[in-house]
Amino acid sequence: MPALNAIMADSILIEGRGRIYALTIAIPEAVRIITPYVGGALIAAYTLQPAIRIGYAFSTVIGLLVAYIRIKYLKDTIKGEPIGWNIIKIFSEGYRNIFHSTHWIFRNVRGFTIVAILLTLVGSTILPFWIVYATEVIKLTAYEWDLIMLIGGITKTIVSLIIGNIVDSIGSRKCILASFLLAIPSMYLFTLLTNFYSVIPV
Repeated sequence: MPALNAIMADSILIEGRGRIYALTIAIPEAVRIITPYVGGALIAAYTLQPAIRIGYAFSTVIGLLVAYIRIKYLKDTIKGEPIGWNIIKIFSEGYRNIFHSTHWIFRNVRGFTIVAILLTLVGSTILPFWIVYATEVIKLTAYEWDLIMLIGGITKTIVSLIIGNIVDSIGSRKCILASFLLAIPSMYLFTLLTNFYSVIPV
């Protein structure tokens, strides 16, 4: 992912970066809206275990196709000396300047780095268990959670298209601050919810 994100960032013009990056989010999200229903249909037709196996097999084929497309069509934006397929050289080149790079990051983008670490920590601690909390405490059914994911997917697709233009107009800093003001209280509010209708806005 770091390499892919670097190529995407280098390939997008600064003037339209927010709008174009928003499209890379909105288009996949639009496709993702229907996938819960496809999964539900597979489970209804084949029961859970066979449906999961079909889903993973399909994901493997799609993953191989995506890997082929990326290898064939993505072009490096930075030219450097090729290191070939020598595993030892790959690891040595990858880790040779890690301490220098870490020092540079904390010296130049210290605030962003700390925020990213904290968000990753919170996300890794909480996000995997949202569905558990929703089903065990709030008592949402599988259908209700599926419907919430549908509404969330539609909302994210629409908002992504709008936010892209806003980012290009007023800058990413203000948009990031606004998103924090909305997202942080929502995490706590989620623990106070008691039913399906209260979960939808959050």
